[in-house]
Amino acid sequence: MSEKKKPYLSSALWPGIVLGLLSVIPYINLVNLFCCLWVLGGGFLASLVFKQENGSVSTGQGAIVGLIAGLIGSIVQAVGVGALWYFFHESYLANLYELFGSAEFDAATQDMMASLIMNPWFMMFSSLLMGLLVYTVFAVFGGVIGAAVFNRKAKSDEGTGERKIEG
Repeated sequence: MSEKKKPYLSSALWPGIVLGLLSVIPYINLVNLFCCLWVLGGGFLASLVFKQENGSVSTGQGAIVGLIAGLIGSIVQAVGVGALWYFFHESYLANLYELFGSAEFDAATQDMMASLIMNPWFMMFSSLLMGLLVYTVFAVFGGVIGAAVFNRKAKSDEGTGERKIEG
């Protein structure tokens, strides 16, 4: 009797949540400035979890589970942006007006930007849109990298313990 493989969603759920939370927490989210490191790590972690749950992970499976983790991370980040907006929107607005002081924007542009920043739905939607565009791509890369790392390790552990690199 064959063992039933677990679905992709169960492998991507927690890595996606972690990816989204680390991407929204102030100061910790700055790590994403280095090639979307949290996002790559979320895809990599999802690939690891998939391998642990199923025994192996192919490159395609790593890409799929990374994609799902990126989608989940995008949603978590958008909700987190909404929560942060609720608590800190006044400081966002103060920072925006400070930016207006250093750059020369006309009054109409200042009013438009201030009205957008004061709209929590716009902030959440724009965060979700950027997350869907960026997080899914980088999380797929992380999942593929994870699959490659775990497949290479599995191949080197087979047989006599000699490292086999196919290229």
